[in-house]
Amino acid sequence: MTGFDRLFPFIPVMVYPYMSLYVGIFLVAMLLKGKDFLHFVGMLITIELITYPVFYFFPAVYPMPQFEANNFTTRFLQWCFQADVHNNTFPSLHVSLAMGTALVINNRHKKAGKAAILWAVVVAFSTVLVKKHFFIDVMGGLVVAQAAYSLTVKNEYMEKWLNELEQKWQKAPERMAIMLNKLNTDNLQHSKAFTLLFIFLGLK
Repeated sequence: MTGFDRLFPFIPVMVYPYMSLYVGIFLVAMLLKGKDFLHFVGMLITIELITYPVFYFFPAVYPMPQFEANNFTTRFLQWCFQADVHNNTFPSLHVSLAMGTALVINNRHKKAGKAAILWAVVVAFSTVLVKKHFFIDVMGGLVVAQAAYSLTVKNEYMEKWLNELEQKWQKAPERMAIMLNKLNTDNLQHSKAFTLLFIFLGLK
């Protein structure tokens, strides 16, 4: 731990913005549609593909702070420490996911994006104020978020592929209707045979 890390006080109440990450991701996933949703999911997956190998091959641990769990907030924070995996300090997955989410929102809605980036910054600071991460972990998380955003949302090949996928998705109901209509007409003569076959198998 560096002297700079020691400058950040321990503030248990920051556990609430820290845990707001999960609510934020859920809400964004529910609100985004079509290609924006696919961008978002692709960004989340890319972040995990970048960070998890680092956690596995280069595990890093932040020493758990000693504090008395004597109220709801401190007990909640204690539960968070107990439930968390302790070898995934660098880069901060929390920061990566929060800032990545904010960048996706900012790409779609500039006004909402400013609020989302502010939220992500608060989440980033919460990781050091509840003593979950070193400051270097925050910096690493920001780099991962930007990299994942560039590889998914701002990637021209990804954009082309998503455009094609979106077009196919929009045509899916029409194709399904055509297929069902074909089944109802061309294969009608086989329905009695299939029914008799199922009855026979059920009697066996």
